[in-house]
Amino acid sequence: MAGDGANDSDDATGREGCSGASCRRVIVAGYGPVGRVVAEKLEATGVDVTIVELNLDTIERQRSLDKTVIYGDISDRQVLELAGTRDADALVLTIPDEKMALNACRMARELAPHLYIAARTNFVSEGLLATQAGADCVIVEEVVTAVAMIVFTFGNLIRVVVKYGQGGALIEEASVEAPLTNGLADNAHWVWGAFYVNRNDPSIMVEKRFGIGYTMNYGNWKAALIVGTFLVLLAGLTAVGLIGMS
Repeated sequence: MAGDGANDSDDATGREGCSGASCRRVIVAGYGPVGRVVAEKLEATGVDVTIVELNLDTIERQRSLDKTVIYGDISDRQVLELAGTRDADALVLTIPDEKMALNACRMARELAPHLYIAARTNFVSEGLLATQAGADCVIVEEVVTAVAMIVFTFGNLIRVVVKYGQGGALIEEASVEAPLTNGLADNAHWVWGAFYVNRNDPSIMVEKRFGIGYTMNYGNWKAALIVGTFLVLLAGLTAVGLIGMS
């Protein structure tokens, strides 16, 4: 189902008198929070943006701002034609409806083999389907969320180390009553700066000398037993695997 754009379709697809970035035209399907940011950033660089949207209130509001807006389902061939898909440089599918996005990928690819298509999906499985349907770039929300969580988590860990020091060394330095151990086991017991060996230390695990986390006290017989057991099991499994292959 399609409706008229803010301008005549000839004006929406024409490029007479354009130069530089203004010769580039991108269709943004969906004008929610994601589509709005994409469209505004593109327009800020001089790219001609055509918006395809189903929300009538959004359409009226954007048309009042002299935006080129077309009403309709982006997976509909007529809507794609009206938006000027054949002559566009890119199609950005920001709509949350994955079924509609997949159909739009297929239809747009048929209409314009040269077209660059970027799509948004919620899950990896749908992202693979979008790629098979013709999308050149797929942003998978669950992957982006995971990456963001990793970045923020590591950022916070680094902040903690910078603020408090390894093992709380900076807290100790700030307290006149605390022993100045720099938050670490005695440096004299670090072999090659990486392996902690102290038979007089009852701790099995100690704070790492560098970085974040803990390492074993290889001078403690319990830690040595754990490491030895692991190595024996590893050697045993390797031997079994080799025997099975022979």
